[in-house]
Amino acid sequence: MRLRSVAALGLGLAVVASGQGAEALRLFPRNRPDCAPAGSEGAAVKTVRDLFTATRIEDEVGFRELTTRDFYAFDGGRRFVGLGLFDIIKTAHRAGRRYEWSVNEPDVRLACDYAHVAYVNRGAVEEAGVRTPLTWLESVLLHYEGGRWRITFLHSTRATPLPTPSPPVASH
Repeated sequence: MRLRSVAALGLGLAVVASGQGAEALRLFPRNRPDCAPAGSEGAAVKTVRDLFTATRIEDEVGFRELTTRDFYAFDGGRRFVGLGLFDIIKTAHRAGRRYEWSVNEPDVRLACDYAHVAYVNRGAVEEAGVRTPLTWLESVLLHYEGGRWRITFLHSTRATPLPTPSPPVASH
């Protein structure tokens, strides 16, 4: 049943993105009792920010509360299941690496008990006192269960840095 819901959400989001929004919204009636409240886009974004905080401070209980039982992530070309991503970050912390993450320009799409949030993550990695600014393009799929949003999937791709423009050549 869950797979069918995720497939329907994907189809619905594709239809909304194609400009057939009003028609697509009929697939996801807002009057079902398991739907998230109207206007809960901010709560979905807050859930993503809270996941970043839980990971940064190594709050495993908080991480578990913010993710679904079947949570997984694609990051750095790998698939991480459950606490896999959390554990990698803890290991990086032990090695002296620190991460900064943020949610910028969030684009939130709601469909009853699912939300998709795409955003730009402008942050940094600090190691041995050297801070390297980085940008990732990310998206999460959230499921509304038990009266709150929980992240079921996260995808992260490092953004390609824009080339630094060459200084103008002076003409004589």
